[in-house]
Amino acid sequence: VSQSRYKPSNDYEFIIPGAAFDLDVKVLVTSNLEYAVKYVQENLDSTVKISDFEARGVTFPTRDGKSPIVWLPNLDDKPVIQHELLHATIDIMRWANVPLTDDTEEAYAYQLQYLTRYFNYKTQ
Repeated sequence: VSQSRYKPSNDYEFIIPGAAFDLDVKVLVTSNLEYAVKYVQENLDSTVKISDFEARGVTFPTRDGKSPIVWLPNLDDKPVIQHELLHATIDIMRWANVPLTDDTEEAYAYQLQYLTRYFNYKTQ
């Protein structure tokens, strides 16, 4: 997937590569909603509309094996970032057919830890 020609400056757009599970997570941090809509439409879901972004962050789940996309308008709210990374973790684990149970809880925790560490590396 090529970098979109709509990319605004001073925002973040990166991929967290799949590690234990072979599904990357795309991350887009921008307050430019027109760009965000086009990015999700081009990379995951052509039916997305601007009203889908009426939140402090959104995780668009995987479709047809395509990477989920975490969108955030900014990096100001750390709890919202963690909230969205948890959604991405759950999406990856569902894609990998790993239900949340007492036996798999640690795998979920490691996946969330991995996504958080990579996210922080790319944004700090």
